[in-house]
Amino acid sequence: MSYQIVDNVFKRSPHKGATFVVLAALATFARPNGVAYPAQATLVKRSRLSLRAVRNAIHALIEAGDVEILRPGSGVSSTRYRFAEMYMVDDREAPDASLERHELPQGEAPAAALRGTRCRPERHEVPGREARGAALERHAVPPNQSESVNESVNEPAQARERLRERVSKMFGREHDSKWSKPEMVALEAVASLGTSESDLEALSRYYRTKLIPADKDYRRRTVGALLENWQGELDRARGYVRDVRQKAYSIL
Repeated sequence: MSYQIVDNVFKRSPHKGATFVVLAALATFARPNGVAYPAQATLVKRSRLSLRAVRNAIHALIEAGDVEILRPGSGVSSTRYRFAEMYMVDDREAPDASLERHELPQGEAPAAALRGTRCRPERHEVPGREARGAALERHAVPPNQSESVNESVNEPAQARERLRERVSKMFGREHDSKWSKPEMVALEAVASLGTSESDLEALSRYYRTKLIPADKDYRRRTVGALLENWQGELDRARGYVRDVRQKAYSIL
């Protein structure tokens, strides 16, 4: 069992009721690579639901993209499922930002500000400087506003890096591997399109699957080719996901 996947199911799943119960039960059988293959009778026992309720829940999970079917079950073997990437990625907790950089210890006077904090002298200490202090305060940028400006500036770069990481995984590249200049130019153009998370997940599933026969595998073989034909590959990925779901309906 992968404790990371179980933990991520409880943290990230938007489902409720029977659908969530079945997803959580399925997660207890998942391996670190996200693959699980319990029998439906086992899921019935683990979730304490009826067989019909379990099948309906699996339907809903496949439709929502939480899991996909790698191999349909038969009389000998169980259906093989794989969890979506969102349940397999480790959390990267941000540092504790509860204490602001300029926050003063409780009980200390404003004059004892931490290093790097500029405080306007109190009125009774420096007569005649009140006007100058007021002018500085009017033109000062509040810390929160400054941080939001920096975040808005860095947002395109962050989106580009996230996209680069997703595409690298599709082709088995290390995240820190060097990209060529034409690839980076194409990446910049694709990042500006603002592709939705659902489309990125569909594309990832399409490029990761090993179930496509060689004579029907039209996926691009290089990063550059994928980026240059981005919209067309998204259409193929959506069609692939749609076909997988329809196949799942027929099985269940």
